[in-house]
Amino acid sequence: MRLENKVAIVTGGARGLGAAMAQIFAAEGAKVIAVDMADGLSYECQNVEFYKLNVTDGAACKAFCDYAVEKYGKIDILINGAGGNHPKGTTPAEQMTKDTKIDDTFFGLTPEGFEFVNKLNLVGTILPCQVFCKEMLKKGGAVLNFCSMAAYQPLTKVAAYGAAKAGIMNFTSFLATHLAPMGIRVNAIA
Repeated sequence: MRLENKVAIVTGGARGLGAAMAQIFAAEGAKVIAVDMADGLSYECQNVEFYKLNVTDGAACKAFCDYAVEKYGKIDILINGAGGNHPKGTTPAEQMTKDTKIDDTFFGLTPEGFEFVNKLNLVGTILPCQVFCKEMLKKGGAVLNFCSMAAYQPLTKVAAYGAAKAGIMNFTSFLATHLAPMGIRVNAIA
């Protein structure tokens, strides 16, 4: 019960790694609100509430934050697990050779594909931090952003995803330094 009396927000908390973290935090005594674009949780867990939220929508994040603070009185922990990749930001070819169709390479990626993946990952991390950390200024807190090894070691095919996760890594370092005097710890996991 190490997290008893703590309130945790887990974005991307309906399934996958976010769901696992939501359940672990709940088992440790936290009141957890799992937010996601899904229609509900992919699991049943006491102490985990579901809230449908698009983390790339600042106004929606603010409305949800107001709801969470009204219901629980505070926010102690933010886990930014929402994100992912998309075919629009992925190249079919791992490497370009003289025989590779140009559209199957980096040159076939569209700005819209890069924007979609970066908005989902990078903006979907920055906006929740901006909204929920503002609430944490009152009493301190902790933030954990989902990064990826693609931020450290470029992987084939996933140019947009790797760039977005590298942005999250850099943003996390910035925010950790920026908010440290306010008692807010900010870290990333890859």
